[in-house]
Amino acid sequence: MNISTKFVGILADNRSEVNRLIGLKPDWSQAQNRFDQFYRHLSNPVDTVWNASTVELLVSVYFTRRDQDKGMSNITLRTLAGMPENQRNQTKIIFLQIAEACTFFNSSHKVNFDPDELPVFSEIPMMPAKVKGMYTFAHPLPGLYLKTSLTFDYWVPKILEWTAEVRKKGLAAWKGEAILHHEACTDFMRISLLFLSEPDHHPPVAKAEERETLLMLLGEEFAWIKKSAKREDILLNSAKIVEGLRQTAKAANQDIPLEAWSRILPALKLLK
Repeated sequence: MNISTKFVGILADNRSEVNRLIGLKPDWSQAQNRFDQFYRHLSNPVDTVWNASTVELLVSVYFTRRDQDKGMSNITLRTLAGMPENQRNQTKIIFLQIAEACTFFNSSHKVNFDPDELPVFSEIPMMPAKVKGMYTFAHPLPGLYLKTSLTFDYWVPKILEWTAEVRKKGLAAWKGEAILHHEACTDFMRISLLFLSEPDHHPPVAKAEERETLLMLLGEEFAWIKKSAKREDILLNSAKIVEGLRQTAKAANQDIPLEAWSRILPALKLLK
């Protein structure tokens, strides 16, 4: 590998900051366990909340309401208004579970909830938010990214699409390389979940443009399977990134756990 000397130099010049960031390791197992529970719900067509009839109706109502009543900005309340009264609490639970699970991908995408959005549900504890009159997660999950352009209005239909595929194909597992068989998942989702399932073996860099920039810094090429479909060769690129980051840390005479790069790369603006 022809690793950028500037990359190595920035690490060496910021040794104390790198060590501080290493020490800020979040509890990734918390996010993994919660995502496990979430996946058990969405993959089970006879789940007490995510049962097939409720999900089928939710899909119909959600997409109808998304394209109507555009004066209302809150898609959750818009959808709830179209659900039968006896299924509204289930719908609120589904939305809340989607929001919590997806904070792993983007920790700020949907963290404030109107009281009318909150279900009668003890599995996800909530508390008053900093925004007056709103509520937020009492135990927020660690996020791979602090912020992305992906909003709750993106994640709801994406998760519903994924749910349909999981159930149709009987995809029992999401951890490890099993996630690569989930066609409804974008590469961003697949790479993020590979990391979540094995934080010591997969790199915490999921955005294609960041992976491409990082591979350039490491003197390697970004490999596509099908560029027009935005499908990269995930395992090959990840293997190059893991080895490159190992060599970079060694060249800077530092011991950097793989998961710590999730904080080091953005903090030192190495991918800008």
